[in-house]
Amino acid sequence: MKKLTPYQDKALRYDKDILLTANAGAGKTFVFARRYVDILLNESRDNNIDIENIVAITFTDKAAGELQKRIALEIEERINNETDFSKRRAIESIRRQLVNANISTIHSFCLNILHEFAPEANLDANFIPVEQSEAEDLLEISIDDTLKNLIETPEESENLKFLVRFFGGKHQLIKNIKQAVSNRKTLDTLCEFYARSGDDILETLKRRYEHVLELIFAKELPRLLNAVKTVNEKVREVNPSSGLISSVDVIVNRELTIENLPERLADLKKLREFITLSDKESLAKRGYLSKERDEVQYEIDIIQNFFADFNAVIDAEWKDDAIKKLIELGKAFIRVSGKVIESYNAKKKAKGYVDFEDILLLTEKVVKLDSAIEYLKTRYKYIMIDEYQDTNELQYNIFMPILDYLKHGNLFVVGDEKQSIYMFRNAELEVFNKTRKDIESKGEEGAILTLPHSFRLSPPIVLFVNKLFKNLFDVESEDLRNLFNEVDYNELVCAKSENEEGRVELLVADGAEISEEMLVADKIYQLIEEENLNPGDIGILCRKRKLFDKIERVFIERNIPYSIVGGRGFYQQQVVGDVFNYLSFLINNRNDAALVGILRSPFYTISDSELLEISMAEGDTFYEKLKNSAVTEEKYKHTAKQLSEHIKLAAYEKPYALIRRILVDTGYWAVISSKRDAEQQLANLNKLLAIARNFTTKNFANLYDFREALRDYIENYEDESQAAISKNQNAVNLLTIHQAKGLEYKAVFIFGANETAGGKSGLGIDKHFGIVSKVYPDNDFTREKESNPIDAIYNLIVRKKELAEMKRLFYVALTRAEKYLFITFAKNKPEKNTFMKLLFKGLRIENLENVDEKN
Repeated sequence: MKKLTPYQDKALRYDKDILLTANAGAGKTFVFARRYVDILLNESRDNNIDIENIVAITFTDKAAGELQKRIALEIEERINNETDFSKRRAIESIRRQLVNANISTIHSFCLNILHEFAPEANLDANFIPVEQSEAEDLLEISIDDTLKNLIETPEESENLKFLVRFFGGKHQLIKNIKQAVSNRKTLDTLCEFYARSGDDILETLKRRYEHVLELIFAKELPRLLNAVKTVNEKVREVNPSSGLISSVDVIVNRELTIENLPERLADLKKLREFITLSDKESLAKRGYLSKERDEVQYEIDIIQNFFADFNAVIDAEWKDDAIKKLIELGKAFIRVSGKVIESYNAKKKAKGYVDFEDILLLTEKVVKLDSAIEYLKTRYKYIMIDEYQDTNELQYNIFMPILDYLKHGNLFVVGDEKQSIYMFRNAELEVFNKTRKDIESKGEEGAILTLPHSFRLSPPIVLFVNKLFKNLFDVESEDLRNLFNEVDYNELVCAKSENEEGRVELLVADGAEISEEMLVADKIYQLIEEENLNPGDIGILCRKRKLFDKIERVFIERNIPYSIVGGRGFYQQQVVGDVFNYLSFLINNRNDAALVGILRSPFYTISDSELLEISMAEGDTFYEKLKNSAVTEEKYKHTAKQLSEHIKLAAYEKPYALIRRILVDTGYWAVISSKRDAEQQLANLNKLLAIARNFTTKNFANLYDFREALRDYIENYEDESQAAISKNQNAVNLLTIHQAKGLEYKAVFIFGANETAGGKSGLGIDKHFGIVSKVYPDNDFTREKESNPIDAIYNLIVRKKELAEMKRLFYVALTRAEKYLFITFAKNKPEKNTFMKLLFKGLRIENLENVDEKN
């Protein structure tokens, strides 16, 4: 049996609630499985604990399957090692019970509760979890119905017209409504918030705004003032004639305390005017500090970073009228969104559906019922949750009542704050901290534990990661860490021998003679030839899928085998585009572009010279020209005949049957089978057929509906994965960093480290600040929207949270590497919001002079 470290051994105790922080590669899944088996074997014997009394929650279905497999292997090993016959029989009995184990995702766990308490949840006993695509269709219909009803209702129509004008059109309004519906928990909270009077909401928002600003300024203002004082002293030394010295002195000597915020903001505006350029960030040279700047560069960076962060807050003067307009927007938006949700819920109920969000929301309501919670407390006595850093308040509100807020049963949560990277899925890192405090409040020793050792990373990588992130995870204030989702850094301890081989390299492309992707290809050849790595040992990680295209082109040219993990851009694949064109032509025979597309495609493989020949024939449309060409040219007769037959079929066949018939009649299957990536494209065709079959089952679906849905998917769903195929073990793995979570490779490339990623934009929907946006002055929709204090402070917090998550994403990326780690970027100035910028900051690098250009 595998030997435990002392840290792992402590985590196996189940006589107390435990929060376990597990560093990357620390063996947390091994500990999780071992603890589960210990409880199952020991407590079933001593305290009549049944397998149904233990709950193990994982982040994904795949992780649940892997955990179940790990538990089965652990039990198998104990059976093989047990010499006592009766004990062995007992373990074998438990092995047979594993089929009933509560090992699942949170949604699967909650579904089981809802099936038991369907009447209490106001659900039909035979309710069905709805497919995402059908839920989206129901929501579209609900929005359509709701907007039509509102515009026809006199007392509601003005409200709706206001929102359409505010968002600049119906399309943008619908987009924001969809965003709100996907965050229904927050929307429910805001319904209560906006039910209050406008004056009450105004006072609440002002208190929250001032509270947050005071939290921030309490830490940031002293730091700014100290930096300004140091810089001003340098100016006094090197440029004593500057007229700005005394003006700056007046402000900094006033000590900008957090009391009386309007005056403090006015002082900051004056200070900025005195010492920065017109961009309101860069420290002025002429007339202020033009030389010896290097000696105070650290302080200059503090000043420039402060104004870059706070300019919008400084400029957004509090005006009650502007906030009242924001409240007016919030009330109108919440009312319309609420009507949409009412319609959406009614349509789901009529069909006996629950969607993804309903599963958790309804379970939260169930666990508030006395009758339900008493039963659940008796049934679930041990709750174990993996990847706890990616949970949210809703899930917290489900588990804590079942455990009577840690007065009953046993809680074990394991995660790593440094690997929390799912804010876009509403993960709330603060729940990890909240649970830590809950467990700490019980005062039990050994309840907050850490697994510091990494069994994955080689010593050079551990050294590099520790040095980098010790400087990046550097927010000292607990208040600001909580506000901005920043985390503490607990260093990795390398569990491998100090002689273990490994290295970290920066691959810097000059852009003129060699690109990043070419550097990667060269290095892969080197790893295979000199380090005896297999292509499958290598992972290339990108922040965004759009970077794959560059890599793919070079890999194809250099004959490097590669596999895109999970595929990408399913709806943008040729096979989908070909089918879309075919359906478009069948719907409208005058669609020349669609017809030319399918004639040129594998459906008919007509050459460009032949297409030119057809275009010279008589006819108003290309289809007429083709039919006329078929009269005189034998080679076009079969094509024209087949198209005619398919046009007739389109009048009555369902999309699935029609597409399948087209693929068979034209020999499309055979042509695709001969291509280099045949396995993937054939799987994609089968996936498309499955989508069409599912679409066909809907009573409102026809060929036109399916074609329009396909158009929407092609234009808006770029990240849909291609169909799964058998994994090629001897190919370089190309994947996003989010996909790489939980994986490891002998060699890892972080590709495109100077590529930026877009941040959050659009309407803010926040449980503290409500509906957040810039507003039109005097509701004059012909003017530009203006910021306001709520919008400014909210966006500051969002930007800070995004920066904090980017740091954690970088950490996740780097810690996927076992032996070799390569970070690639172009040799230019680091851009904001990039890994390259973080790298320079964490390593205290100002330029690339010390980077080995050969690498």
